[in-house]
Amino acid sequence: MPTIYDGDVRNILIKDYLAEDLEIYFRDINFDDYLIINQKNLLPSWEQKIKSLGFFLFKSQVNLVNNSLAEEQEKERLLRVFLLIGRKIYNDCQLNKTFIEVISSDTGLPIYSKKGTDFFSLPLLIERYLNKIKRVDNCCGLSHPHWGRAMYPCLIVSSASCEKLREIININAIQIETNT
Repeated sequence: MPTIYDGDVRNILIKDYLAEDLEIYFRDINFDDYLIINQKNLLPSWEQKIKSLGFFLFKSQVNLVNNSLAEEQEKERLLRVFLLIGRKIYNDCQLNKTFIEVISSDTGLPIYSKKGTDFFSLPLLIERYLNKIKRVDNCCGLSHPHWGRAMYPCLIVSSASCEKLREIININAIQIETNT
């Protein structure tokens, strides 16, 4: 089961992926946050204000320090897993008339909405909202307190509160088969 610190979504079942290697955090954002102020540059087609963030932290099978072939393959594998989860959550939110966007960990750009002129900086957002995760080397590297550099971060943004987002995710069991 995934480790959830801000909500119970134990119904996420991911075939071929150990769900205990996933942590999910939800955070409401402040009205004066950079994301709100620059929303038109990040999500130009959104009329609703961003209210919450969902961070998905995947434990990697290798440290993500360099850009070796093994590391790039692991990043691609984890991105595929996240995009499957993200699509299911996106569809469930659409049924509940709740706006969410899945952000590509690779580019920092939205998957389903029109791309803006700015991108979401996952390392900066994680550092700001998740105190236990630290940036290393003053760059994009992140260090998890238990996994070290073997962590792959992912992000969803929503116009709903954290409570509503948790409720939608809890109501709808996420069963995903991956070919990893």
